Amino acid sequence: MKKKQFTKKFHNFGDGNISYIEWCNDTKLPGFQFSHATGFNSLTYKKLLEPLSKEFHIRAIDARGHGFTETEAIPENMYDWAIYRDDLIRSVENFVEEKKEPIILGGHSMGGATIMQVAAARPDLVSGLVLIEPVLIPKLNLNLIKLGRKFPTSKVFPFIKFALSRADSTLKRRREFPNKEMIKKSYKGRGAFTTWQDGFLDDYIKVFKKEKEGLAGKFKILGQVSLGLIVGSILYFHPDVVIREQVEVVNESSQIEYLQENVKSTMTTIPFVKNNEFDYSDLLSWAGEKAQDWAWLIFIPMVIFIVTAVSNGANLTDGIDGLATGTSAIIGLVLAVF
Repeated sequence: MKKKQFTKKFHNFGDGNISYIEWCNDTKLPGFQFSHATGFNSLTYKKLLEPLSKEFHIRAIDARGHGFTETEAIPENMYDWAIYRDDLIRSVENFVEEKKEPIILGGHSMGGATIMQVAAARPDLVSGLVLIEPVLIPKLNLNLIKLGRKFPTSKVFPFIKFALSRADSTLKRRREFPNKEMIKKSYKGRGAFTTWQDGFLDDYIKVFKKEKEGLAGKFKILGQVSLGLIVGSILYFHPDVVIREQVEVVNESSQIEYLQENVKSTMTTIPFVKNNEFDYSDLLSWAGEKAQDWAWLIFIPMVIFIVTAVSNGANLTDGIDGLATGTSAIIGLVLAVF
């Protein structure tokens, strides 16, 4: 049977994309799912897993905070690996449902500890375990680690500091590199990478991601709303912002003339429909004569919505096979015709 290259896929259970790689030469092969160690990723084990794809239908998941997985990982709130167990159960359930039978789980270090927790919580999903250097922490040490994580000042006690020493040492690792070449130069032949065979380190650093430029989502929305508020306020309150309306007047000869006049107005034109204008103050008709004075309560929020929607609409479509350009062309064509 010809060996097939892996494919990269994603799960999404409602809290973000969970990345995984898969080898599936034959859907009838038994299922095998692998979990990586702390700080590693699924691609690190490509050279280990690929030869097994002749005998197994394989999936390898990136845990949250690792690889290309996008689910939220906040170290300060993660006192143990229970969240990794729960994430893994969801992906294993998906695999078992597809295979119609329990699968074999494999894991290295943290991954080994996690698959043991999955097997203990859901034995109905698991047909066997393959453990590679699983992390086995005595319950006393685990409680000390949880205590030290919740209350950092407790590290003044030597026994708590010692329990946290291995985990805290990872905080000293360099996190940012300008390129993949610098990562390889920094890691090759050092520490845990001393015994790594050629190719494993190259696969490990394939997940290298440059720091994303731009604002975080919540600040971006805040900026869009603020911009919409400013634009809406200027459009409504500034005396020089006017629209040109056709006004009907009677001249000295008692004839009706139509003149163009610049006026302040809350009128807008409904897109794609000719000669169909809408006055925002109509929504406040219940206010009687004061409706025009309070029209800004409708006008400004509408401007905020439009600014935010257009900005995010462009972001959502931009880069998806030219969809932004395509939709813009369609809009332009419709406006030109109608």
